[in-house]
Amino acid sequence: MLSGIGFESGGLALAHGLTRGLTARMETQNTLHGELVAWGLLVQLVAEGRDDEFINDVADFYKAIGLPGCLKDIGFDSVEKEAVHAIANVTYMEAPYIRNLKKPLSLDRLVSCIWAVEDL
Repeated sequence: MLSGIGFESGGLALAHGLTRGLTARMETQNTLHGELVAWGLLVQLVAEGRDDEFINDVADFYKAIGLPGCLKDIGFDSVEKEAVHAIANVTYMEAPYIRNLKKPLSLDRLVSCIWAVEDL
């Protein structure tokens, strides 16, 4: 119960919500749930407006321990605009709790946050 309250109330809402959009893609079918959430946390940190230094520290930690830092790390051969929009759209439509973040999250903003992580 506490886990559900914690992530749906904003703590990991977007990081977990992105698993909806990611698992709708064939590319991620061999990726572990925790790896998808780890990548999603990077997107959430961008959406929360965390500073670049903090996000880069998390990304560097991920790299050091073998967690994914980009879509290619979770099964995508290349990152296409269509794929990013599809991930964002499914997430936005099927995970309503992602709107529990402090900063309002529109579909366009979610797409921008995904691209920001890809640009790391």
